[in-house]
Amino acid sequence: MNRSMSLRPLFVSPLVALTLLVAPASFAADAAPPADGAAAPAASPAPAEASPSATAPGPDSGAASTPTASATVDVNAGTSAAVAAAPGGAEPSLDNPLETAPGAVRCGAQPIDAGDHPEYRDRRCYATKLESSSVFLYGGLEQDTGFAQYTFRDDQQNPSETLYDLRGRFVFGPMLHHEFKNGMYVRATGQLVAWVRDQFKIYQINVDDVYGQVGGRLGGGRWDVQIGRFMTWRVFHKGMGFDLYTLEDRGAAKSHNIGTDDATYGIHTYEANYIYLRNSGAPIANETAGRAAIHYFPTRYLGVELVGVYGQANAGADNTLGGRLAVDFHKKIGPVGVRVSAAAEDRYQTPSINHLNQTGVGADGKPTYEKCPDCAVRDDHGVAGGAVLKYSIVEAGGGIGQAWNFVHQNPANTTGAPRDPKSTAETTSYGGYLQLDPGTLLFKRALIIGAGVFKTSLNTRTDYVEQHVQGAAYIGFPLGFNDAIVKLVLSRAELDTYERTSASNAAVKEYLHHEYAMTAARLRFAYYF
Repeated sequence: MNRSMSLRPLFVSPLVALTLLVAPASFAADAAPPADGAAAPAASPAPAEASPSATAPGPDSGAASTPTASATVDVNAGTSAAVAAAPGGAEPSLDNPLETAPGAVRCGAQPIDAGDHPEYRDRRCYATKLESSSVFLYGGLEQDTGFAQYTFRDDQQNPSETLYDLRGRFVFGPMLHHEFKNGMYVRATGQLVAWVRDQFKIYQINVDDVYGQVGGRLGGGRWDVQIGRFMTWRVFHKGMGFDLYTLEDRGAAKSHNIGTDDATYGIHTYEANYIYLRNSGAPIANETAGRAAIHYFPTRYLGVELVGVYGQANAGADNTLGGRLAVDFHKKIGPVGVRVSAAAEDRYQTPSINHLNQTGVGADGKPTYEKCPDCAVRDDHGVAGGAVLKYSIVEAGGGIGQAWNFVHQNPANTTGAPRDPKSTAETTSYGGYLQLDPGTLLFKRALIIGAGVFKTSLNTRTDYVEQHVQGAAYIGFPLGFNDAIVKLVLSRAELDTYERTSASNAAVKEYLHHEYAMTAARLRFAYYF
C-alpha cells in the first residue's frame, strides 16, 4: 500500500591436489621429526603439546569458530602465568582445561599457537583423536532438525509457508604436516563434505578447506602464509545462535519455495563478510576465487591477518580481486576475559570479457568501437568489528558493521558508465548477545542459556529500504568431549521493505511497504574430532 514511510520499531571432485608452497633455502636443513611428530619451534626442544599437530582448524559451526589453522607456537612468546596453571593451581589438561580468553579453551601448559587465537581449536582437549607423527584426521558432524513458519503479509493467496527442515553435514579430511630443524613447518589439507539433505539425482560431495601453509619464527612472534580455500577470521560476534546457513542466520524470506535454492531472503548481517566465507554470499555471487593469507602473532594474545582474494565470481563471468585486514586482541585480564576484533575489506569485480562499445560510425561508414573501463564494474567494501567480555558465568558481546556497494551500469554505446542507483547501496548492521552458564554453578557442568538480537538496514540510491531484525534465544548443553554439544535455538525474524513510489522531486516521499516474518525452532547435535 502507498503511504509515507514510517520506520516503525521492530521486535524482536575427490580430495583436491595439495597447494604447492615454495620453501626457503633454509628448508634444506631437514631432519626426521621426533617420535611424537612435534619438532620444537625454538632452538631448544619444546613439549609435544606445543607442536602444530596440536592445533586443529576450528569446527565450521559459524558463530564461534572458523576453520583456519595457524602457525606453530613460540613457547616463550607472550606466555603468562595464566597459561601455566588452571583453576586450583593444576596444570591445564584434558580433565582440567583452562580458558585463556573468551572461547579459547586450552588443555596444556604451552599455548598452541603464538597468538593462541580463540578460533583455533586445541586438539589436546579432544578425548578421541586419529593421528600419527605426520598426519591427523579432523572434521565433525553438524546436524540440525528444524521447523519454520514464514509469513508474507501482502500475499493474499499464499500468506504463509511452512518448512520441515532436516539438514546437516559431515566434514572429514587429513592435515599433513612436516617440521624442520629450524622450527619452520609445512602443512596441507583437503576436506570433503557429505550432506545430510542429499538432493535427488544430484551427487553432493563438496569441499570445505583446501590449502597449503608454511610458517615459522619472526622475532619474538610467529608467522605463517596460507594459500587456497579457507575462511578468514570472524570479527563480528553473535554468541551461540546464528550458526552459518541455519534458519535464524538467513532470517525472513521475500519469496516462496523456501525448501529450494530459489528463495530470496532479507539483507544479511554485514560482518566484514565480503572476504570471510570460502564462497562469499551476496552481493558476491557464485564465487570461485581463492584466498592467500599472512598471519602474524607478535604475542600470544594479539594476531593480525592480511588476506587477498583472487579469481572469478558471477559464475565465471567476472574477475575479482580484493583484500582484507583483520586484527584480534584476546586475553584474560584478571578475572575478565576480553576479546576485541576489527576488520576492513575491499574487493573489485570486472567482466572477464573485454567488451568494446560501439560509440559511433566512422567516415567510411563502419562502426567505431571503444573501451568502457567502468562498464559493469563493482566495488564492494566495508568495515566491521566486535567485542566479547566474559566474567565468571556471564558473557556479553556484539558487533557493528558498515558496507558500501558501488555498482556501475553496463551501457552499450558509451565509454563511461554511471552508477546503477538500484544496486549502489549502503548496509549497516549492529547488535549484541548475552549468555549465562548457570550449570557450572548449579551442578558443575556447563549449561548455557542466552539470547541475541541483530538489526541490518539496506538503503539504495533509489530510496529502496530494507530493515531486517533477527533475534534468537538458545540453550546449549556441552557433552564434555570434543566440543560436542546439543543446542536448542528459538528464533524470530522480521523484514520490512520500502519501495519508493513518489517522484524523485516530490515534496513528500511515499513508499510501498511490505512485511515478512519467520518464526523457527532448531535442534543441533554437533560432534568433532
